[in-house]
Amino acid sequence: MNKPTVNRYPMVAAAVFSMAGIALFDSVVVPWWVMWGGVLFCLVLAAVMIRQRVANLYIAVALFLFGGAILTMRGFSPQITPNERAFLTLEVEDNAVIRKGFAVMPARIVEYEQGEGVRPSSERVNLLLDTLVNADFGSRIEALGRILPFPEKEGEYGRLMLHRGFSGTLFLRADDVVKVENRKVQNLHTIAIERLSRLKLSGDEAAIVGAMAVGDRRGMTPELREAYARAGASHILAVSGLHVGIIFLLFNLLLAWLPLLRHGQVIRAVAVVVPIWIYAAMCGFSPSVVRAAVMFSALQLSVAASSVYLSLNTLAFTAFAMLLYRPDYLFDCSFQLSFIAVFAIVVWGVPLMRSLRTQRRWLNAIMATMVVGMVSSLATMPLVAHIFGTVSLVGIVLNPLVIVVAYLVVILSVVWIALPFAPLAGLVGFALDAVVKYLNFVIEMVAGWEWSAVEISLPMWAVWIIYAIAVAITALLGYTETKKSVNLPYDNS
Repeated sequence: MNKPTVNRYPMVAAAVFSMAGIALFDSVVVPWWVMWGGVLFCLVLAAVMIRQRVANLYIAVALFLFGGAILTMRGFSPQITPNERAFLTLEVEDNAVIRKGFAVMPARIVEYEQGEGVRPSSERVNLLLDTLVNADFGSRIEALGRILPFPEKEGEYGRLMLHRGFSGTLFLRADDVVKVENRKVQNLHTIAIERLSRLKLSGDEAAIVGAMAVGDRRGMTPELREAYARAGASHILAVSGLHVGIIFLLFNLLLAWLPLLRHGQVIRAVAVVVPIWIYAAMCGFSPSVVRAAVMFSALQLSVAASSVYLSLNTLAFTAFAMLLYRPDYLFDCSFQLSFIAVFAIVVWGVPLMRSLRTQRRWLNAIMATMVVGMVSSLATMPLVAHIFGTVSLVGIVLNPLVIVVAYLVVILSVVWIALPFAPLAGLVGFALDAVVKYLNFVIEMVAGWEWSAVEISLPMWAVWIIYAIAVAITALLGYTETKKSVNLPYDNS
């Protein structure tokens, strides 16, 4: 007979109860000492209880209060008074995108002076800088300005930005800027962008390759973004779980022979995790990429563990640790989408890949890529409908083509960035240009159909119901199954 689920998946239970605490105490204010006192009190009661079920109940309450206590300690709260002039020292965190006469970019406030001397800070702002000021990624700016809080009419967007550590929007005209120190940033992200520029791709094709391969979205036009959104393909324009998943699958395929060796699974786990994080560095360690890298690193360790139980516990531990570091992640749609997608890959994608396994590894790799894309798209669809209010009717049908193109673009781009041999530039550039041109043609054609997408804004309660039903079905099926491995479909083990 199977053990109770809570004992089989202790980290899943820990993550769920702590998440519930974070969610509740984000809107309900309780003094920190009350919550920490409650945590300690419940743990003491759990320790002295003889009946295990009662002890588990107290542990669950302790984890619930622990989530709220961590939020009070590590949750983001703006320190700089909004709408009041302050002297700010900022560091630009990413490349600028030109919109309506301003260079738009995220910036971190290093220190500020607002009436009571200079104070350090770690707040971030959405910086709109006059294009007359020459500043870009890595620049240090000293300026006088007012941080404007996100308008209430922006609703969830404003709350999302607050949870991401952004205190508001900062408009700086040329007269507001006191000093600009331009520093040439040399890291894997800037090197990757520079090497892609050597391919001399044309307008829209260069923008798509830059966005899809390394997260450089400076060349993206609003019309191109809208077309991809209506076609249900906008997820490939922001480097996240799909792109990291391509690296994950590629290196698992290349290293599929390692499990033949002694401790081969462990060696392969390390050998796959390293390129995942190198790719994250090439994409500038954006929050969505870091979260996806953490999730797929956990998935790789789960594959090495070869157990569904350990897989889910490992993923839950990863989420728990990330929330322990920064509880505001729970409210970030990127975290939510990444976690849901990887969870779906483990519980639905891997069994499906196993059932479709053939004797041909190249075919297994293609099928695995398709399955990952399909499962993650279906799993995240309710949340996407809630966040963006649009559901693409052609997205699932178009998804195989999009996945194949993303696979080609990411692999070709990564190979070129790693081995930028001049004689190969023409061939790689031609291949990328042809593939993306074809994709853009299909996307623009599909986006032009009136029925390609519908406006559906799911309320949060409906999203909760859908996911509750999905989890219940998954738990019911999993509860009656015997312990299974989570080897990838092209494993030799």
